[in-house]
Amino acid sequence: MRLTDILPHEPLTAREQQIVQRIAAGQSYKAIAEQLAIAPDTVRSHVRAVYQKLQINSKSALIAYALKQPHE
Repeated sequence: MRLTDILPHEPLTAREQQIVQRIAAGQSYKAIAEQLAIAPDTVRSHVRAVYQKLQINSKSALIAYALKQPHE
């Protein structure tokens, strides 16, 4: 596997990172939306953008990506 295969071509925004962290923690789209004061459809939109940026297509791949990221 090449480094370019695992790194996003475009960096995730701060909001996308927040959503990825919350999904990895097991939160639902509705719970994430309530915490971030956005609509559940907005959460879905961010998730679609993350999938596209990371070139993935599943929640399990998203969680695997999140677990590999350094924690602050």
